[in-house]
Amino acid sequence: LACLFLKLDLLVRTDQTVILLFHHINEYNVTPSFFDAIKEGLWGMYFAFDKATSYDGVLWTMEYELKGSLMSLACLALLGNVKKRFLLYVIFLLLTFDSLYLNFVLGIMLSDLMYSDEGKKYFEMLKSKNILSWMLFLIGSFLSYYALDICSFYAWNENLNLYEKINFEIFKTLNVDVEVFYHSIGIFMFIYSVIQLNFLQKIFNAKCFTTLGQYSYSIYLVHLPIATSFGGIVFFKSFQAGYSLGVSIFFASICGILITGIATFFLHNYVDIPAGKLAKRFEKIFY
Repeated sequence: LACLFLKLDLLVRTDQTVILLFHHINEYNVTPSFFDAIKEGLWGMYFAFDKATSYDGVLWTMEYELKGSLMSLACLALLGNVKKRFLLYVIFLLLTFDSLYLNFVLGIMLSDLMYSDEGKKYFEMLKSKNILSWMLFLIGSFLSYYALDICSFYAWNENLNLYEKINFEIFKTLNVDVEVFYHSIGIFMFIYSVIQLNFLQKIFNAKCFTTLGQYSYSIYLVHLPIATSFGGIVFFKSFQAGYSLGVSIFFASICGILITGIATFFLHNYVDIPAGKLAKRFEKIFY
């Protein structure tokens, strides 16, 4: 899709980037090639992702998802019957605390706490601490959202850098990416609190959220090319026509959301679902 937009010259290019809203546009300074797009989709995004030449910047997560999933399966296979595996988790946490793979280790631990006989007693004991769960929910919601580029977007004071205040000496010594670390901790707190609090479970189990969840991956894949094509074009046309910055952003957002919704529908129903069925066939062959 992004390659097609590039060939049709629909993507807003870097020289037109006048506001931070479209800071992702500088990722599309490539000569469009369907061969390169297919190569990235089959190999590059997993093993050789390059943001400068990528057709879809959000694909940087795929390498972590693939390797993290394999790591999770390996942990389950090797540690599933080890009684004192919670001690080994400490080692894994130390090995991954400065990377996005920390999320997978925390996820394995959380699942183990919920479902294993050894972990259930601790999990149930904490379930009665609603105040603690609510505190973790609020802190986790903030940490998982807070980012330096969010501060820049809202033109907050550059000195308002929370990470500098909680970047402890040991993190500096080890050269830890504190933004990645606290995002991981924040989302762990968020998920844990949702699991513990029935009220939050009812909210997130609502039909609107579960339906959105089914389409979320497709939305994730197409939103960037559409935002930087149709959304960008509508924004600049509106702004050049004399509309205010806020109105231009509103028009661009409405256009982007509508077209993203249409593209998501087709991607989910005619690519994602058939791909899932194909994967199931391979699964039956090997397992």
